[in-house]
Amino acid sequence: MNQLTQGISKFDIFGQTITLKMNKQNYYKTFFGGIVSIIVFLIMIMFFSSGIKSFFNKETLVATVLTDFEEIPSQSIIDDATFLFAIQIDQENFLSRPFFDIEVLQVLETRQFNGSKIREEQQIQLVPCTLERFTTIFEQYNKNISQTYTDLNLDKFLCFKKNATFILEGTHSSIQFSYLKISIKKCNSTIICASQEERDAEIKLNGSFKIKLYTVNKILNPYNPSENYLQTYIDDSFYINFLPSIISKSANLFLKQFQVESDQSLTPFQQITQDQFYILDQSEVRERVDFYKEDNVEVATIFLRKSPYKTQIYRSYLKIDNLLSNLGGIQQILFFFLGFILALYNRFQLLIELANKLYEFMLVEKQSKRMHENNLNLVNQLITERQYLDSKVTECDATIQLLNQTQVKQKENNSKLKFEDQQQAIFKVNRKGKTFLKKSTKFYYDEQKKAYRSHISNGLEYFESQINLLIRRAKPIKLSFQLLMNYVSCQLLFRNKRKIILMNKAMNQLSTQIDLFNILTKLNEIDKLKEVLLTSEQQLLFDFTPKPIISLDYKDVKIDRFLIEQNSRCDLDLEIQQKEKQIKEVEISQKSLHLKADSSLYERIYKAYDKVLNGLTVSNQYEQYINNQLINQLGAEVQTIFKLSKLIDFSVSFSRTFRRKGQIFQKEIDPISP
Repeated sequence: MNQLTQGISKFDIFGQTITLKMNKQNYYKTFFGGIVSIIVFLIMIMFFSSGIKSFFNKETLVATVLTDFEEIPSQSIIDDATFLFAIQIDQENFLSRPFFDIEVLQVLETRQFNGSKIREEQQIQLVPCTLERFTTIFEQYNKNISQTYTDLNLDKFLCFKKNATFILEGTHSSIQFSYLKISIKKCNSTIICASQEERDAEIKLNGSFKIKLYTVNKILNPYNPSENYLQTYIDDSFYINFLPSIISKSANLFLKQFQVESDQSLTPFQQITQDQFYILDQSEVRERVDFYKEDNVEVATIFLRKSPYKTQIYRSYLKIDNLLSNLGGIQQILFFFLGFILALYNRFQLLIELANKLYEFMLVEKQSKRMHENNLNLVNQLITERQYLDSKVTECDATIQLLNQTQVKQKENNSKLKFEDQQQAIFKVNRKGKTFLKKSTKFYYDEQKKAYRSHISNGLEYFESQINLLIRRAKPIKLSFQLLMNYVSCQLLFRNKRKIILMNKAMNQLSTQIDLFNILTKLNEIDKLKEVLLTSEQQLLFDFTPKPIISLDYKDVKIDRFLIEQNSRCDLDLEIQQKEKQIKEVEISQKSLHLKADSSLYERIYKAYDKVLNGLTVSNQYEQYINNQLINQLGAEVQTIFKLSKLIDFSVSFSRTFRRKGQIFQKEIDPISP
């Protein structure tokens, strides 16, 4: 069962990566990185909001336009709803007295196998145009055509009969060829036409006759995201000038078919709507001139045919999956460029913070070390003298207690005896060390004055204040422009600056320490130390010790230098401002508990030094060596602080003891005073 569980676990694609942490976080985060992240977040919100708004408003469209060539154009049935044209000869009184007769024929040519053609013609009746005919088309597109109809005088044009249809199909080479033929003929006896004099006057005035053909045409905007991608209008740009003579004029107009498929859905599921319409393309108008035949009554001809070019358009709005993909792409682009810069910055900031936490920077180490060692020697000499003084006072007290009270005659003589003996003990020193003793005494008095000005009454308070000063005095190397430029330029710029030299040394040492090989080497050294210090039985018991217990019981916080530094650098005013947000009734108690906790930390360190210092006098030489090495690791400055604190405690204790013994002595001599 265990093997099966382990085998299935190997297929887990959501496994958690095992990494080290910094400040109890999986990722090292900086203020600058946070600012840039907020800016990126706002930019993303701006892009996301505009993109989502455009998505729901269907403002983004993807259109594909394909144009196919049909060798044999397919059949198309044209009616009022599909296409409409109005024709007129440019003249006055066209409907009552036209210059020429206009005839519209539906022509069907069928090619036989022997190459002959069968021609069938069907006349399409023309009637005066009405507003209703045009309104029916334009209402489909929510457009009012009344004003345009009036301006163009379309009521004086001819349109094909309502509900009439005609077919467009094929070409001259196809088996079936259907087209529309509009013929301009000479008037016959059945129609009241203009006289020859009126036609001659028109030729004299304008030089020729003009045929105007107005069509209901369309403009297609396939990339317009709105539903009104098709614009309908009346095209008045087509006309033909002709003059009856030995030549006749003809023109071929091609009606192009458009098929539009629109996907109205915003989801991956399709919702297709199809539209089909025809557009008269002016670029495909082809005019031709033929010799006029005597028996031909047609003076001009217009052929309306279907274009062999067919356009298919596929329109689709932006889908939600594409929207998410686009937004994710924008996000990745921002993260790629900004992420590279921020990763470089955050890595450098991480190294700086680690270096400041692990190391203490000092520009002049030897001079500072020598000064602290001299101060430590002064304190050691002063402690030696105080120990000698304390031993003499003890001997003097023992001698006084042996005296018979009846032998003491006067209070002044006994007092004089005791003070003379103490004075001899204080000044009984080696002459060669008088100068050094003066320096040590002066150093101690200077420190005592500082403690007095700071209202310090005992050694613990002095120790706490000096440790705080020591920690606050340390100035970590913070990120600066010069440091950043030095890091980016591979340590070429500003490389002679002292702080940059120190930081580069720290980073090199830090890189060595966090190297995997170095970590594994240190672990191997720990195993070797276990083998050296412990026997095989002790190692077995060491490995058998229970796991650390996690319980609900309160446990003391482990005290280390980092905790002391953190408490020392904490701004008390900031803490008070933060506590103002809490309940006012507990503010004072919380502040006092915080201060008591800080004093407790220093007191525990202070007492620990006493215990280790007393361990130097034990008989076990190995333990003496360990304690001595541990105290030396504290450094000369910290040792000086500890010993000065002890001297302050000694002076306070000595003064109290001296006053108490003086009071006892006073009581002893009072009964025998005269």
